[in-house]
Amino acid sequence: MNMHQTNVATLDVHKREPLGRRGSTHPTRAIVDALSGVFADTLDVAQFSRHARWNLTGPRTAILGNVFSGISRDLDKRAHLLASRIAALGGTVHGTVDAIADNSQIDPLERQPRDEAEWILAASYRLRLLSASYHDAIRDCERLGDTVTVHQLNDGAAIVEEQLCVVDRHTSPNECNSA
Repeated sequence: MNMHQTNVATLDVHKREPLGRRGSTHPTRAIVDALSGVFADTLDVAQFSRHARWNLTGPRTAILGNVFSGISRDLDKRAHLLASRIAALGGTVHGTVDAIADNSQIDPLERQPRDEAEWILAASYRLRLLSASYHDAIRDCERLGDTVTVHQLNDGAAIVEEQLCVVDRHTSPNECNSA
């Protein structure tokens, strides 16, 4: 188990709601519900990353701006793949700002971060929550026997954890192994 999996497993946050939120007994509906939750969380963190990039100030603005741009770019790609899978399963992709705000389990900012360190900590926290969201959905889809979705979600979780490692290098340079 790597450092990020350990941190996600021990992350002290409120009890997360299972992703098959609507209590559907139909497996495809439950898979769409799980994917829709991850989709909302993914777009929420992508938008947070853009917000951070636009509002970041300080001596490392250029470097951290590139980090936040990379996160939003990677997460936008993941969101597109999730939306495609939701549609392929016959679900409706709810991608409006209102739908994302209503369905995301990522807590909104309590206040605007004031400096680079606060932006990094906020990004790290959100990426940990997003990783937990992916892993919750992976468990749900494994239980439902959807190996295609599990594979796609595993790819997404790996990208989120890679971005988390990049962010965490800016707080503790020795935390992540450079692979």
